[in-house]
Formats: sequence, structure tokens, C-alpha cells
Amino acid sequence: MSRAVATPEYLSLRAGTLDDASWVVPIVQTWVESAIPWAVIPGVRIVAWKDFDHAALGREWRAMAPQFG
Repeated sequence: MSRAVATPEYLSLRAGTLDDASWVVPIVQTWVESAIPWAVIPGVRIVAWKDFDHAALGREWRAMAPQFG
């Protein structure tokens, strides 16, 4: 997990830390300017860190995420 200083109310959970990440669908990626080329996910929208809006992206992800329970 990680937490941005600017938005401490939001957590980022790395999909690689999940036992089963098959249900995770990425909606954006950031920091791609410094990424190893093969680590950039084709077809996933790139958002610059300065434009990263945790609340809006959280709503977007929840709208298309699987329902559990």
C-alpha cells in the first residue's frame, strides 16, 4: 500500500500484493515517463501525476469494479 501526502484519505494497493489479482482491472497508469518500457500497460490510459485525481478515479473504478459479497 501507499498513500500520497496530498491525499492521505486514499490508499493505493499494488495489484501484485493480492493473492488473486484476476479481478483487478486497471483504469489508469502514472509515472510512465520513468517506467521500464515493458512495464507500461498497452491500452490503459496514462495520467500525469499532476493531473491524478484520486476521488474522480476512485468513482470511475468503483463504477466498473466487480461487486463482492
